[in-house]
Amino acid sequence: MQVQDHTQYLISNPIRDHPTGILSMKPGTAKRSSQGMRFFTPDLYLQFNSSDEEEADEASETWENAIAEYHRHLIELGDRLPSSVQKLSELNLHDAELIGRHEETSPSIPIVPDAAWPPFIWSSVCILSLRQEREILSLIYILWDRVREEPALADWPFSPKGKHWLYDEIDLVEDGRPLFWHRILFSDGTLLRVPFVSAIVYRVPLLEQRPALKAKTR
Repeated sequence: MQVQDHTQYLISNPIRDHPTGILSMKPGTAKRSSQGMRFFTPDLYLQFNSSDEEEADEASETWENAIAEYHRHLIELGDRLPSSVQKLSELNLHDAELIGRHEETSPSIPIVPDAAWPPFIWSSVCILSLRQEREILSLIYILWDRVREEPALADWPFSPKGKHWLYDEIDLVEDGRPLFWHRILFSDGTLLRVPFVSAIVYRVPLLEQRPALKAKTR
């Protein structure tokens, strides 16, 4: 990830273990919206990495508050998160390189007894391929809507070369249905919003390249 020299590196999902807390406590400042990040916003990230020490210090405190609020958010979701979504929320993908994104929508025919012409059902899948250390990870999402990508802020100061994972959030749709959002901010400033029903994480270790054998000479 190419950033300014003063950049302070933030972890992808700062929440790993569920802490003890008041389950009924709701985040005080977070905005509930499917349109953008609720907790770790691009603006906050820019302030956190500001060359102005006073502004960066203030943002650091705000960032800690955002971590606590997101923590409470995951606790409140509780059992409404299927195991696959819980596993997704526990991933630490900070600085993983995005090497591929594939979306596919195709019709499928459900089994309908005694139906000469069964109705079509459209299924959609999104796959994000990431390289992290010695692994290739594929995040496979079953979608309930199309994936949205928002461009970087006009004053985004970091290099658009390469695309690395900065941080992300898991959220439930506002009406409480078992439908989810995965919001991801990348190092080039783009924001990806993935509407999904379930997800699979598939890992493949990278094989080490062995030195070529030299031909024997007489």
